[in-house]
Amino acid sequence: MRGLGLINTGTADRFLTEQVRAGALLGTNDLPATRTEVESSFAAVHPELVASPVATTAVHAMTPRAAATSGRRSVIRSLVIHSLVIR
Repeated sequence: MRGLGLINTGTADRFLTEQVRAGALLGTNDLPATRTEVESSFAAVHPELVASPVATTAVHAMTPRAAATSGRRSVIRSLVIHSLVIR
């Protein structure tokens, strides 16, 4: 959502802080707590990331409609990037 300009950095960081607290309750203590930490984490693993077959199929199915209605193919590309999984 941040990549689409729908939320600002402060809102994103508050959301992540909530997720860190929820993760701690579930026994996970290594979650990124800020947008900067999330972006750093993705940068570190970026070479290992690929789009899953499900994500690729979804993007191909959505691209013509999304491009026709919004004219923003970059939105679709953002969805692909955020749908990546580690091989």
